[in-house]
Amino acid sequence: MNVVEGEPPAHKPELGKCLVWTNAAKSWDGYGRFHPTGNPVQAHRWSYENIVGPIPEGMSIDHLCHNRACVNPEHLEPVTTAVNNARKYPRPKPTHRVTHCPKGHEYTPENTYVNNGARYCRQCNLLKGRKYETYDPKRHGAHEAAKTHCKNGHLFDEANTTWVKTSSGVGRHCKTCDRERRRITNPTVPGTYQREKTQCKYGHPFSDTNTKIVIYKDGRQMRQCRICVNARQRSYTKQKSKTT
Repeated sequence: MNVVEGEPPAHKPELGKCLVWTNAAKSWDGYGRFHPTGNPVQAHRWSYENIVGPIPEGMSIDHLCHNRACVNPEHLEPVTTAVNNARKYPRPKPTHRVTHCPKGHEYTPENTYVNNGARYCRQCNLLKGRKYETYDPKRHGAHEAAKTHCKNGHLFDEANTTWVKTSSGVGRHCKTCDRERRRITNPTVPGTYQREKTQCKYGHPFSDTNTKIVIYKDGRQMRQCRICVNARQRSYTKQKSKTT
């Protein structure tokens, strides 16, 4: 066996020096391997079986030195798989001594809820979904602060501004535009936001003969371009005929 003396483990120096496997033949996870009888065996298991004794059935070898290339039998211990995994992946430290969340809120009974064994702060949970009504330069970018009007010309004052969380950060919404988009002024005519449009997104004018009004179940109305609707229908029919 090709081994050299290594340094003793830092966490348990009383174990003594490691005997490190230096042969190039190693498994993908760092254990030494060689072929004493033609079949590949792990070097640390061979060392334990030939110096200490047979490994009990159902047991695996744990490296007390945490060095997988070590073949020193004094650093090897047969344990169950459960014990070996518990030593390899120790459980996190208990958090019952933590009195405050990362944001500084105290873990009181009123401010704490438990989910899957983990504690969560109620104040932080409320802040995640809250809409910001005032500007905070630490949270909102300078490009948002520089805006004085929305794209439709409405002033971004305190009464007409809503701060909302988005996927890319935080943005401002114009309350007047939000109301216009939801407003229905006549049961047969689309709202003001729709009436301001003079053509569809492909440039076809919304004339009397080229306009189709769609009324949804919730009462919302929208204009559609008949030229675009007919074109989509022809394309759908053509694709369907090809598949059949």
